[in-house]
Amino acid sequence: MRFRSPHREPPEINLIPFIDVLLVILIFLMLSTTYSKFTELQITLP
Repeated sequence: MRFRSPHREPPEINLIPFIDVLLVILIFLMLSTTYSKFTELQITLP
């Protein structure tokens, strides 16, 4: 008896979750850098 091997499609990378993660990281970095500008300490050195 001869069995046929199932046709497997080659694995591929899903780009949509990757783009979502990159956008979240980008938004986090943008917000954290703008927040850090407002929280700087005003120090006058002698």
